[in-house]
This record gives sequence, structure tokens and C-alpha cells, in this order.
Amino acid sequence: MLVSKKSLKSVSLSFLLCSLYSLCEYDNLFKELNLKNDIFLNVNREDIMINDSEMFNKLYQLSNKKSLRRFVFRLLQPLFSQNDRPSLRIGREDDSDIILFKRYLRKFRYTYYLYFSDQNEQSETRLTEKEINMAAVNMLFLLIGI
Repeated sequence: MLVSKKSLKSVSLSFLLCSLYSLCEYDNLFKELNLKNDIFLNVNREDIMINDSEMFNKLYQLSNKKSLRRFVFRLLQPLFSQNDRPSLRIGREDDSDIILFKRYLRKFRYTYYLYFSDQNEQSETRLTEKEINMAAVNMLFLLIGI
């Protein structure tokens, strides 16, 4: 299957880091990486990171953890089963999945505003809350490989 270069460039490193930080902020990667100082927006509004192969290796390992992928798949369950679910019968288990998903979105927005919105305001690009939520969901799909 061929992947176009345009789709690869559309993956934002800041959104990926924001998603990973929202999901597992206590990982060793984030103990060593300073999100405010180690990520920059260049002239073309693309993310660049200080050139450190060890950090990229840790980022790769974190994004490919099996436990993380399972958790992300669980987070996305309300989106997968939305059409199959009867509207009158929603059990506690379904509610907990929806609550987990909403918490992730809230934490992603908080992390984005805390670490990455300053950089985007300097580049005159202000994202709406809907765009931030869409980026959060896109990163979840990217992490599970869909």
C-alpha cells in the first residue's frame, strides 16, 4: 500500500507529543524532554525538534508500546460502536468508556494550551477547540495504526 508524502507531512510532531503526554505523562521520555524548549516551529510552520537520536528512539519505543495501543483502542471504543449502540440502553461500562474518552480530550486540550499554543500564536495560527479535538482523535487513530 502506497502512502503519499502529503499524508506523512500532515502528522504534527507537537500533536503526537501532546497525545503521548496526555496518555502517559510519567514515562521516562517526558522526564528528560522539556516540551516548552525542545520543540520549535520553523519558518514553514512545521515542527522541528532538537536533533537527538536518543530522544527519537525513546519516542518511537513509547509510541509502539503494546499496552499503550491497547489503551488507545479502548479509548476509541465509543467511536467504533456509536452506530451499533441502542440509544435507550446505555450501561455503566459504556458510560465509563465515554467518560474516559472525554477525559482524554480534556487533558489533550489542557496540554496543548499549556505547552504548544504559545508557539502557534507566534506563528499567527490559532486553532479552535474543535480542531484541537479532531487532532486529538487523529493522533489516537495514528497510535493504533488505523
